[in-house]
Amino acid sequence: MKKITIFILLFSLMFSSAGCSTLNNKGIFNKNSLAKFSVEQLNEKLIGIPRDEIIDILGEPDGMCFGMYCDFYNLSIEDESIGIYYGEGDKVYEVIKIDYK
Repeated sequence: MKKITIFILLFSLMFSSAGCSTLNNKGIFNKNSLAKFSVEQLNEKLIGIPRDEIIDILGEPDGMCFGMYCDFYNLSIEDESIGIYYGEGDKVYEVIKIDYK
């Protein structure tokens, strides 16, 4: 009985950590945490991540592109946004920073 209890406990612990987001593991916890990264770092961290996961962490986008599959998020820094472009399979293929100054 002890072995079964230990097995169930270990099994549940193993899968409870599986719910951790890939983005959280990369230092991205909300859209305001994006401001500290360069464009190169954002591309490195976000390329290949599904759109659903991006929205789960960053929330609904502040805007979208017309004619292209792209979401915009306004950052905590005044006059700065990022554009996240999605490709095949609704996965990120490019991130850009936009400075409105």
